Amino acid sequence: SNFNPALVLKGKFYKSRSGIVLRKGLVVFQYVLSIFLIAGTITIYRQLNFMQKADIGYDKEQVLVLRSAAIYDSTYSSQINYFKNELLQLPAVQQVTASGEIPGRAIAGRNTIRKASDDPQDGLVTYQFSVDDQTISTFGMSLAAGRNLGENDKFIFFYSGTENKLTPDGYYIGGGQNRIMINEYLAFQLGFQNPQDAVGQNVKIRLGDEYPAEVVGVVKNHHQVSLKENYESIAYYYPRGGFCSFFSVRIKPPGLTQNINAIKDIYTAAFPGNAFEYFFLDDQFNNQYKSDQQFGTIFGIFTALAIVIGCLGLFGLGVFAVTQRTKEIGIRKVLGASAPGILILFSKDSALLVIISYIISIPLIYLGTQNWLNNFAFHIGLGWQMFVLPPLLLLTISVASIIFVSLRAALMNPVISLRHE
Repeated sequence: SNFNPALVLKGKFYKSRSGIVLRKGLVVFQYVLSIFLIAGTITIYRQLNFMQKADIGYDKEQVLVLRSAAIYDSTYSSQINYFKNELLQLPAVQQVTASGEIPGRAIAGRNTIRKASDDPQDGLVTYQFSVDDQTISTFGMSLAAGRNLGENDKFIFFYSGTENKLTPDGYYIGGGQNRIMINEYLAFQLGFQNPQDAVGQNVKIRLGDEYPAEVVGVVKNHHQVSLKENYESIAYYYPRGGFCSFFSVRIKPPGLTQNINAIKDIYTAAFPGNAFEYFFLDDQFNNQYKSDQQFGTIFGIFTALAIVIGCLGLFGLGVFAVTQRTKEIGIRKVLGASAPGILILFSKDSALLVIISYIISIPLIYLGTQNWLNNFAFHIGLGWQMFVLPPLLLLTISVASIIFVSLRAALMNPVISLRHE
């Protein structure tokens, strides 16, 4: 509406400098959006692939997780032992563990821990992970220093009775001392320079009440939740009574349905009246990225639409240019120009627009992708793919579109071209 109406009505606007700049400016704008969206799609899929294939500190494959019994009585501890022993009799079952939490799930319980020599006000917030002697091996975790918790390291809570009273050194009268494991991140937070320094140190951990305990092992960091979050400080203890929230069973892949049915039969016998609920550990882990995968799919669809729209704009611009320069093509052919030479002539303009769009989009790609990646504690770097592949892809598509549009005019008989009005 800002252009001179007389100029437009006379049909001269499309030949004017303003008309040319407008057409090319719109195409450049479409190209910038397309390049940015292609780079964004590459970044999203690289990050998702990185998160799903990164070393998470444990082995999530072939682990069947069962929810513990919701209904139990005073024989619950015996039921757990019976259930675990019966499962190990199955040929397909490799390992079984009973734990309060599982990797890949946000830990609900947390409290404080401190060095025994520190002020009670200096306690660090830590997550609590109840385990048994098979938890570390079943989940494929590793120890950075020290040893695993065993049957003789079950945590003693304050109950009525003189055997649970403490000596001034923090030992139980007639019952040894509580022992726990911590992960590397917690060891660092407690001020230890390396994992080995934490082994044998006395701490005080709050599990309802505050209890003295000795650190006997340091577990290598694992991603308790997705790679969006940093490592969490975790304290592992082996509770008396074996109370747990989950049973995790590492099984062999063949005959999965039959193995699950056999496990269900043992579960029903061990915990009558309880529902048999199960899921796989890798599914639990991958569910954390469902929203990111949906975002990546939507972003990919928008990218495809942007490329299609950009190509339509380029296609229209190409048809327009060929139509306006038909006589020029005829003259060039009469003067000896070849069809490939004419195709290159039209492709140069398209390539120049892609190059201009790429230069404009570089800062947008850098700022946009970096800002999105900063939402993840662990993420990929700004690789060459997001800066090289988008313009190459768009250049290929644009040149192919221009060649497709201009090929007919390039092969046309010069006599026909020169008669064109």
